[in-house]
Amino acid sequence: MSLQPDVEDTLVWKWTQHGLYSSNSAYRAQFLGSYINHKISLIWRARTENKCKFFAWVLIRNKLLTTDNLARRGWPHQPSYALCNGPLESGLHLCLTCPFAQEVWNTVLRASPKAPQKSPLNLFFFGKNTKTCLQQFP
Repeated sequence: MSLQPDVEDTLVWKWTQHGLYSSNSAYRAQFLGSYINHKISLIWRARTENKCKFFAWVLIRNKLLTTDNLARRGWPHQPSYALCNGPLESGLHLCLTCPFAQEVWNTVLRASPKAPQKSPLNLFFFGKNTKTCLQQFP
């Protein structure tokens, strides 16, 4: 970048293509980086009840009122996860890494003849194998 003393300064809004401010672009900019952009459309296209889709969406956005989120907000909370006496409850721990959750997922995977033989983590992380993993279920 080179400064040119004889050229007047201009303001450019970097969140739009044309460089002009809009309230819409400011609204979108405030959420940039606030959550990982998983393939959310997979959640909404799933053949399940809307309450399950909504729960998965809230879980992915890390908005469940788990103790880690309560602590972040300064609200009263338990110091450990009551079910397994493990670490501070989080959405990840609640649904995947808690020994009780792992047992539930293992039971579900064993009960389904078309279930993948991989970790239940593959059902939730939207990586290379997720689409294949989800297609194996009826």
